[in-house]
Amino acid sequence: MPGQLRRSVGNLHRLEPALLAPAEALRVALGVVLPLVVAVAVGHPAEGVAAAAGALSVGFASFQGVYRTRARAMVLTACGMAVSTLVGGTVGGQPVVLVLVTALWALGAGLLTALGPPGTVIGLQCTVALIIVADFAMTPQQALGRAALVLAGGLLQTLLVVGLWPLRTRGQERRAVADAFAALARYAADGATRGALPEADPFADAATALADANPLGQDRVLARFRALLHVAERARMELAALGRARAQLARDGRATEVSRVDELMGSAARVLTGIAEALTGTRLPWHGSGAATRGLTDPLRGATTLEEQLPGQVAAVSRGLRGQLRAAARIAAGLEADEDPLTDDGPPPAARRPFMPVRGPLLTVRANLNLRSESFRHAIRLAAALAVASVLVTVLPLERGYWVSLSTLVVLRPDYSGTMSRGIERILGTLVGSVVATVVAAELRPGPWALVVLVGLSAFLSVATFRASYPVFAAFLTCYVVFLISLTGLPSGTAGLDRLIDTVVGGLLAMLAYRLWPTWESARAGGTLGALLEAQGQYGAAVLEAYADPGARRPEALHRSLVAARLARSNAQASVDRLLTEPDSDEMPRETALGVIASVQLYARSAMTLHARLPLPDDPAVPQVAELSRQVGAAMHRLARTLRDRAPAPRQLPLRDVQTAMRAVLGAASGLLVSETDAMVDAVDTIHHLLTDTGADTGSASAGRP
Repeated sequence: MPGQLRRSVGNLHRLEPALLAPAEALRVALGVVLPLVVAVAVGHPAEGVAAAAGALSVGFASFQGVYRTRARAMVLTACGMAVSTLVGGTVGGQPVVLVLVTALWALGAGLLTALGPPGTVIGLQCTVALIIVADFAMTPQQALGRAALVLAGGLLQTLLVVGLWPLRTRGQERRAVADAFAALARYAADGATRGALPEADPFADAATALADANPLGQDRVLARFRALLHVAERARMELAALGRARAQLARDGRATEVSRVDELMGSAARVLTGIAEALTGTRLPWHGSGAATRGLTDPLRGATTLEEQLPGQVAAVSRGLRGQLRAAARIAAGLEADEDPLTDDGPPPAARRPFMPVRGPLLTVRANLNLRSESFRHAIRLAAALAVASVLVTVLPLERGYWVSLSTLVVLRPDYSGTMSRGIERILGTLVGSVVATVVAAELRPGPWALVVLVGLSAFLSVATFRASYPVFAAFLTCYVVFLISLTGLPSGTAGLDRLIDTVVGGLLAMLAYRLWPTWESARAGGTLGALLEAQGQYGAAVLEAYADPGARRPEALHRSLVAARLARSNAQASVDRLLTEPDSDEMPRETALGVIASVQLYARSAMTLHARLPLPDDPAVPQVAELSRQVGAAMHRLARTLRDRAPAPRQLPLRDVQTAMRAVLGAASGLLVSETDAMVDAVDTIHHLLTDTGADTGSASAGRP
């Protein structure tokens, strides 16, 4: 806790400039200010306050999704807030009923976290609306009117987003694909020297953006972007293979070859950067002149001379990379052309999903209705904490007591580090924002139009810093709430202190609730790491199977297994990152988790190297690889069960014997296959030793918690 407090105080004046969102903040602020201007002009500021509240909350929902998914999240948030406003206004004067309804809403909000960030935002904003409205006495007719205004404000914000679609044809997709190429450029520039794999998240983000593309854009351009991402995936494997070869050359002490590989990687980095800049630039560089054009028209110029001085397999990888970069340049140069894209540039587009799916989300929520589910445990914890907060508001002499419930709601997260950091940062941000806003509102006594300006400015700054700094965001959001409510009546000079006390009470209540019934990442990490081993095992086995029988290779299935393995690796890394912020535990030792992640990195590099050099469909089969393929999948499955299901770790694995037998049959004729499967077996054996050293039933211990 002292360390977290120091970090939170430091975050109070620290911003991540790359995460600022001024354009989105301007659009959200416009949606907030417009109803206020109309309401103040006609002399009914309270109605404008309701519409503005809906507009800002739906504005935060606009950070979820890309196009159709973003509009869906915003519409659902607007409708949910309207229903919550109606219910909150109706039960606001009935304390017992309000406690029960608040707990029910909190239970639903917690369960919606199972649907990911969009569900989390929808549940949060609906519960916020219920809590705030319930604090103001009103008749059912007034509650209905307020609900309609909240809905109108939310739909206005949605229209502002949808109205920009005709002006943003393929802009989001262009940036997403450019980010994938930029990630490859960063890896080629310096990532390979550190032995890491190319970043995975930009490729997942790009795939999401292309699956949820602007419905008003041209299909042929979208097909080009899909083809570009497909080529980038291939280039990612070639770069991983080249990085793997560099590491092997460095271990062998072949400094001259290492420097040549570095030169090739540097050239690739410049070309990849040129493609990324071309995709994001306002003028396409291949229609102009300069270094970017030369790089795109002649990728890896001079690489042939370097390749002649490298070992055969390394030179083959370099030639493959050069081919992928040529393909990327060719596809990028045709983005604005009229001809149809080539049919072999990438996989076919995914089927379009319905705008408002129901069955899938319902099945997901239903599957989480058990105490093993993180979302269900969070839902019960949140419901209990908000019920206690509602009781405290009723029995204690707290002014503006709804701030207690609000703070409890926004601070309590499903994970330990999120709850503790948000609790401290929320209190610190509210301290600053409440003091500043209350002094301005109570002492300077701004008029209605000045308050509209202050509300708009606070809304803009809170949205702009939403992802860049949570305590700064909390400070500006507090200012927004104070100025907005001031339109219905200026606060007293003690209002800032009241809000601070309520926020401290709510934040401490949330942190206490988590400590009383925690959901430790160490208890969940085994399942996440098990899923990682399962996915990587299936991917590695699929790659090896393509060597065993090249004619039976299914490129689409192999690509799906690669994407699934990449997603599992991202999820596992995020889980381990959270694990490192928790108190140490015997349930999942940090060294074990870090060791599994590191070994999977080595395994994945070799699997991707083999994937990059797959034999052609008419190449001869290598049946000796089939048994190794089966054993790799089986071994990773058994190790996954050890982590996920707490099954006993296998006493020994037959992988090394199988790989040795294969090597004896193949001899030196298949050097790449032998060397990379040797590294894959080493990685699997390392994971096996990690789990057997930790204990046969890793994850079964419950002691060790401070």
